[in-house]
Amino acid sequence: KFYTEAPDMQPRKIQIFSENTLVDQLPLDEDREEITIAGARGPVVLSVKHRRAKVVATSCRHKTCMKMGSIHASGQNLVCIPNRVRIAITGQNVQGIDGVVY
Repeated sequence: KFYTEAPDMQPRKIQIFSENTLVDQLPLDEDREEITIAGARGPVVLSVKHRRAKVVATSCRHKTCMKMGSIHASGQNLVCIPNRVRIAITGQNVQGIDGVVY
């Protein structure tokens, strides 16, 4: 799991990227059994249940993206490097702070 936003963000959407291009945005609170994403080497299948997203099938050899488990917090990402697919959870900052400098 990789984080790209502050962990105090309220999770709202799932963003799906293929070849570093945003291909879809979905609400995190709607359950979906299978979302098929066209990857560079074949399909990647995503499932969304109970405000959690996980890769349930992939065409890559090592299946690392499936082994990463589910993501649920804003800033978490699932990545399938061979297929060049990234699934990110984005959100809204609850506290209204966008950065801190020391």
